[in-house]
Amino acid sequence: MRKIANRQWWLWGTAVTVVFFLVLGIVSFAFSGVVSEQSDSEWYRTNLNLSIRSLVGLILLFGLFIIYHQFQTHKIEAKVRQQITILGEAQQDAAKSSGRDNITGFFNRNFGQQRLLEEMARSQRNNKRLSILRVDLDAVRNIDNKLGPALGNQAIQLFAEHLKSNIRVIDVAIHRDRGEFLVLLPECGVSAEEIVSRINQVRFALGDKDKTEFAAGWADYVKGEPPHALLFRAESMLQSNKQSVDDASDIEQITVSGFDDPVATLTTREREVLKLLAAGKSNKEIASCLNIALRTAENHRHRLMVRLNIHSEGGLIRFAIRNKIIPA
Repeated sequence: MRKIANRQWWLWGTAVTVVFFLVLGIVSFAFSGVVSEQSDSEWYRTNLNLSIRSLVGLILLFGLFIIYHQFQTHKIEAKVRQQITILGEAQQDAAKSSGRDNITGFFNRNFGQQRLLEEMARSQRNNKRLSILRVDLDAVRNIDNKLGPALGNQAIQLFAEHLKSNIRVIDVAIHRDRGEFLVLLPECGVSAEEIVSRINQVRFALGDKDKTEFAAGWADYVKGEPPHALLFRAESMLQSNKQSVDDASDIEQITVSGFDDPVATLTTREREVLKLLAAGKSNKEIASCLNIALRTAENHRHRLMVRLNIHSEGGLIRFAIRNKIIPA
């Protein structure tokens, strides 16, 4: 931009200089014609007029040349400014996206650590409660080894969607590693244990055999406590709770897609929901029949449609009849 500005000054300076000398030339011709003894000569007057007209023509041509170059310079300047604006916006987007995990869209480990420090400082400054929730999606590494990282990523994405749907907008979800999540719960009115029970224990079915579950640990921030101590307390509870995961009941099951038979990917609970939907039951009626929360029934219905790629109740009924889930 500085070079463009310098070029503009150079063009205008050159224009003024050239025009000055051309005008000086015209004046000198006119002055010489006044003092010359041949001023009354026809030949002299003709050549003087031609010279003056030529100089005036040169001034006009040079003026047009300068105007053209100024126009081109302004176009280049406008394009450069536009590119600078685009680059600035791209830099801001890159700065924002650099703090995001590309699998889940949650904050990544480094940016999450910064957010943890900010929330701890805010809690201490405003004397407000801050809880953290550590979640470990167990055996994701086994999924990577047995079925490949693509299905491992899909399991992480499904769990992240489930987690996001069960926390508040102001809560901060962080993806720390393959199966490790951290959720910051500022000014939370309920205990982290209640949030865990709402999230439920999610099981991912991998075909007909392998299953993976999640365990959680939580801790409340104590004023003046360093972040590593807070994380350690939550991690300690997580490891302790891992021992009791196998004894959990009423586990919600989410199937990782990638298998041929769509019916085989459905859990028992999802088949029950599909059967009731095909029978014309509403979400409220399904929740009552299965003794589950209304929101859980709605989540089951939404997940069925997404997984089966069916977007209407009629499509679900036809699918249930075609696959003999309900009689024709």
